[in-house]
Amino acid sequence: MTNQTKTPLPKNPATPPATTPWWTFTLAGLAYGLLTALAFPPVDLWPLAFVSILPLIWASCRPMRRPFVAAIFVWLGAIPVWVYEQSWLINVTAAGYPLLCLYLAAYAGVFVWLVGKIRLWRARAGRAPIPMSLLAPLLWVGLEVFKGEVALTGYAWFLVGHPLIAAPVLVFPATLLGQYFISFLVAALAGAAGDLAGWSNVSRRVGPIAAAAIAIIWAATAWLGAIPAPPTGGPALRIAVVQTNVPQSNKIAWTDAQQSRDWLEFEALTRRAAQAVPPRAVIVWPETMFPGVWLNIEADKVERPWPKGPTETVLFVDRLRALQSEVGAPMIVGAPAMDGLRIAKSPSGDHREWDARYNSVFLVDSAGIHPERYDKIDLTPFGEVIPYVWRWKGLQDLVMDLGAGGMRFDLASGTREMVFQVPLDPASPAATVGIVTPICFEATRSTLCRRLVYDRARRRASVMMNLSNDGWFAHSRAGRGAHLLAARWRCVELGVPMVRAVNTGISASIDSRGQLRRAGPENAARDSEVAGILTDDVPLPRTDLTTLYGRVGNGFGWTVLAAAALFPILIALTSRRGLGVPGRANSVP
Repeated sequence: MTNQTKTPLPKNPATPPATTPWWTFTLAGLAYGLLTALAFPPVDLWPLAFVSILPLIWASCRPMRRPFVAAIFVWLGAIPVWVYEQSWLINVTAAGYPLLCLYLAAYAGVFVWLVGKIRLWRARAGRAPIPMSLLAPLLWVGLEVFKGEVALTGYAWFLVGHPLIAAPVLVFPATLLGQYFISFLVAALAGAAGDLAGWSNVSRRVGPIAAAAIAIIWAATAWLGAIPAPPTGGPALRIAVVQTNVPQSNKIAWTDAQQSRDWLEFEALTRRAAQAVPPRAVIVWPETMFPGVWLNIEADKVERPWPKGPTETVLFVDRLRALQSEVGAPMIVGAPAMDGLRIAKSPSGDHREWDARYNSVFLVDSAGIHPERYDKIDLTPFGEVIPYVWRWKGLQDLVMDLGAGGMRFDLASGTREMVFQVPLDPASPAATVGIVTPICFEATRSTLCRRLVYDRARRRASVMMNLSNDGWFAHSRAGRGAHLLAARWRCVELGVPMVRAVNTGISASIDSRGQLRRAGPENAARDSEVAGILTDDVPLPRTDLTTLYGRVGNGFGWTVLAAAALFPILIALTSRRGLGVPGRANSVP
């Protein structure tokens, strides 16, 4: 009888030497949340962004037979950070607040599940593990793109690369490939650290080699994408921002008496702004701060007076015209607009009717209220529109009854990328500057802002003016800071400055590199929850300056999303032993 020597099976990294305690996965989720919270406003320890997803990489690399169970515990651990970051939602929608927290925390769990599943398939098939310096950025950024651009119409906040806006040189690659490319580089470095630590079961030499390659790519793309310093001594747009301080509770139920009192304060602030700047300045009001029910030119056709109180007449329209004539500067104002506005007669009394209502921006100057206006295109999900549900009015009404917090979902979406042409100097009306006005949440939408600033590959605007109502954030500095942080990335991607006029703050002037020039009202003790004015001479970019991202858009992000969706399928198909195919050896029991 011949003795046969049995060849031992290769070590299977998916077979745990001992059960990994469930609480370690929960701690990993908690650690991820803590590092994320510290990297973002108001703490702003931005270098922590480089290690914020390391706990998730560690958890996903633990030997496990059931990645889904590990993902559940990571998800539970990640919930507290979103309970903190989204706490402002309590007063907006008590029903929606916990649901959003659970939803956002789920991305950490899904990442751990996907990585763990791919590693398990590879191990069962006896194939070499994939370096985390490749797997982590692919799957993490794929999830970021899905969250930011697809799911629920998109929520591109709290991306892992966002805090790096504090380091201008590090964000220059975004002028080429956008904010998701920065997230990819950050996640790749975290993955390289996991390789170096031996978590991924690849050779530890892979870690430093990958880190060096990432650093070279980062430096090369930063050099290629470097934005010229904002010009000095060149043309500049003088702006004066009026920061109002109307609590959102007042804004939802703005009584006639409160609107009249607030209007007097708006007038006083506007006069202060006009005194602080020369006549060539542009005065900017925040989103929907005009107290009347409409501002579009059709208001002239409405019979005067219409005795239903000041908000039901054109009183504020007339007063705005008089105010602009007094200060002499062109004004950009956030106000409601209505198509087909009319007064209907009925036995019960006169009432307003319209065909469509918009959240809009108007230009008011010596010629009056311009008929061309910008209507908000991308309505805020759950703030102005309920994604998907809006197509069925009965279902939308039901959702509103459950937890809309007094909000109205009756806005229509705009269809035109309006560019306002404003004279740089009244003495030279032919010399104008193109201004686009993304409203509130739209400043976080990279694709929309590109459509506003660029006409295909041609830049048609030199300044973005973001009119916003951040009264929604109540007393949350984290919410206000995250909104400002996300908006600054549009300046880097598109190579143009931004002026933010924000109810309750934080109003700001941001240069074309995404760096803050001014923030908050002048001579104020704080930058938010206070009324005041902010002035600045905004340096305008060269007329020939464009960015690659501005010309081609978010191709990198969509490519990563497609790759992240297809990669697990490819791994499953090429690791058939992990799918229980008969006759395959080295499977995990």
